[in-house]
Amino acid sequence: MNGSVDADIRLVGQKIAVRRMDAGYSQERFAEMVGISKTALGKIERGDSAPKADTLISVCRELHASPNELLPDDLSQGSGLDPEMLRMAAKVDNLSPFQKKQFYAMMNVVLAGIKNPES
Repeated sequence: MNGSVDADIRLVGQKIAVRRMDAGYSQERFAEMVGISKTALGKIERGDSAPKADTLISVCRELHASPNELLPDDLSQGSGLDPEMLRMAAKVDNLSPFQKKQFYAMMNVVLAGIKNPES
């Protein structure tokens, strides 16, 4: 595989791991839920292997997520987001439109207050 594909597979695995942990499932329990071994789930979450289509469908169903939420936004580059940012994005995605508007307004104020380290 080439580097961008490897990065995409790692990103999918990270997203699955973050969503699984946020849902409160252990690797062992979640592997049972989606019908794969704990070892297979570990390989997927580490990015050592890509999930099969039927596994991805089961993962999405159990995490109440669409495939688009777990796949990279740009399959040629990947998003490069760290796991904490992915956790935050998943939480924001579940907010109502009004709550999202409030969240974004608050984050803009916070970010405007953070000094640029280069200045």
